[in-house]
Amino acid sequence: MAKSPEQSFGCLKYGCIVALVLASLIGGGLYFYVRYSIRNAVETYTQTAPVEISYLLIAEEVRGEARRQGEAVLSLLREALSSPSENFNDNGPNTEPLGEGKNVIRAKEFTITPLQIEEVLRSSMPTLFKGKGFQIRGEGETLTVDFSLSVRTLSSLWESFSQFALGAEDRFFNGRITIRGGISGGRPDLEVKDLALAGSTLPEMGRTSATSSIKEFLKALLAGEIEAGKGLDFSRIQDVKVVDGNLLIGVRQ
Repeated sequence: MAKSPEQSFGCLKYGCIVALVLASLIGGGLYFYVRYSIRNAVETYTQTAPVEISYLLIAEEVRGEARRQGEAVLSLLREALSSPSENFNDNGPNTEPLGEGKNVIRAKEFTITPLQIEEVLRSSMPTLFKGKGFQIRGEGETLTVDFSLSVRTLSSLWESFSQFALGAEDRFFNGRITIRGGISGGRPDLEVKDLALAGSTLPEMGRTSATSSIKEFLKALLAGEIEAGKGLDFSRIQDVKVVDGNLLIGVRQ
């Protein structure tokens, strides 16, 4: 026997009500799950206060001299990356004999110390690097960066996450990263050896992910896909490595 129109409408109405209730439950569950996940991430990787870094113990005159020297080195490096190359021809870069039929690409080499890098960064980006501390240390073939950076000035996205999850005005990325290697033969060749945030050392998966992210950034930079400096040709960077704690940069000429 056929159902009456009233009965059909009633089934449709109750079906819609059930669907709305289910959608509300699912939506509410997702909201609290996302909020919990974000809160957990923010609490795990950020802290409510900055940490002290030994940088503050370095005399002002030492920091000032390091800044002047670092700016001079970077000025020469900028000139090498922007000036017309004298050693390139239709067959590619000119080379010098290395022996036994091998050649090496001619390059200028620039040396800059960790303290010089640190002071140039502080001078050029004071808003980002204000706070209690930021220090770069070199040892052997590695560079280690101790940092305490404000979430508010570092990333608007993280600031939104922090406020959404915790309602905090500001939080801080306090941690350390150690990198070995850099660029070899015009290609990224590095490894994150140590990575810690909020007092906890990240597992191998975190270090591997950080290594991949840095390599992808360097690939894009060397390929000219990132606008990092007007008129600068980063594809001419041949090598970047740490030797005796200092950063050596080789630029093809």
